[in-house]
Amino acid sequence: MSLLLGIGLLVAWLMRAIREPDFMPISKVHVQGTFVHVSGDMLHHAVGPLARGFFAIDVAEIQERVEALPWVRQASVRRMWPDTLSVSIIEQDAIARWGQKSLMSREGKIFTPSELNRTTGLPMLNGPPGTEQIMNLDLAKAAEIVNGIGLKPEVVFMDERHSVQVTLDNNIKLVVGKDDLEGRLQRFVKGYKYLGKTYQYFDLRYTNGIAAGNK
Repeated sequence: MSLLLGIGLLVAWLMRAIREPDFMPISKVHVQGTFVHVSGDMLHHAVGPLARGFFAIDVAEIQERVEALPWVRQASVRRMWPDTLSVSIIEQDAIARWGQKSLMSREGKIFTPSELNRTTGLPMLNGPPGTEQIMNLDLAKAAEIVNGIGLKPEVVFMDERHSVQVTLDNNIKLVVGKDDLEGRLQRFVKGYKYLGKTYQYFDLRYTNGIAAGNK
């Protein structure tokens, strides 16, 4: 009877102890991933305040905080016996700037890092709220089509009426309009070798032709 009581008290003590923040404290953080934009300081600020005991630590809360970092697309957090926290990270893959302050990922997600110094070579997208996925596709189509003539889209702009304009990296401006972006850009590509070196402005909204000028 005394033995059973002793075991019960020991189990009760252990149950209380493992809930204490300082019981078997985490002393190591093992980080995995290819890091370009995420720094150790960023992870320290995200993970540090939540680093408790091995059993008390909330891995779901840490994962949520790490994934809230602007450059983190996905994170996985788990305990490793007896004193290690393992954090695996996949960074955002930025394909374009969105407006003046944000970026767009390859999946069409908008995120806003604290600085954009390393992303100045990316094309710029700008459009009404809710058009992010449409413009992501428009950029991909435009890039694929004009690459055939050695050019790249530098700016893709959509106005409130969803009319699209594309500025290429040689400063040629294309007014595409709301419909048939792919077909209109292909028409421009076919006419570029005849008109591209003469004009800097092309209106592609005509059914069977192109208006060109230098305005």
